[in-house]
Amino acid sequence: MLTEYKLKSYADKYGTVENGEKTFYITQNPYISDDGTYYEAHAIDADEYDYLIQWDTTEDWKSREIADQWDESEACDWNVFRVIDLTSNEYLEKMYEESRFNNSTPFDEMPIEDQAWDTLERCNMGWHNAILEWDNMTREEIIAFLQEYSDNALQELEPLDFIPERADALLYLLNQTKQELEDENLE
Repeated sequence: MLTEYKLKSYADKYGTVENGEKTFYITQNPYISDDGTYYEAHAIDADEYDYLIQWDTTEDWKSREIADQWDESEACDWNVFRVIDLTSNEYLEKMYEESRFNNSTPFDEMPIEDQAWDTLERCNMGWHNAILEWDNMTREEIIAFLQEYSDNALQELEPLDFIPERADALLYLLNQTKQELEDENLE
């Protein structure tokens, strides 16, 4: 569980949004979508569940020339937003289907970090710091788990390929994440 100090630092640096009784702590600066119709930013709640916050761009903003879009505070009504639960089965299934049909980069040509995220998504482990679930597992244990998962859990879906490479990618991301968490704790 994140400390209250860490949540406050996210709130101070990036802000929060509230939806009903829940506060979402934004963890990065919002960025514009590829098609320019909305801004989005990742966020977490106090229980460390992952969310995506989206703000639609205004018609005025969309009609401006690119040179006139320098003040992004005017891009959206920042008080009107959508919250997308990145751990919901509905979202994970949607992302899996999109990646199956839209991923033009073969697994073995992806950067190692993308290979790790692809593996986590395929295993329905898209939540914040899900990689830590693999801590204290050996490469061989990860390979065995992925093979069993592929054989049993993905019966009606495309089985996992490149299992040893996926294990290596997970170990890489695990080590990177643990180092980042250590660095954050030192701050």
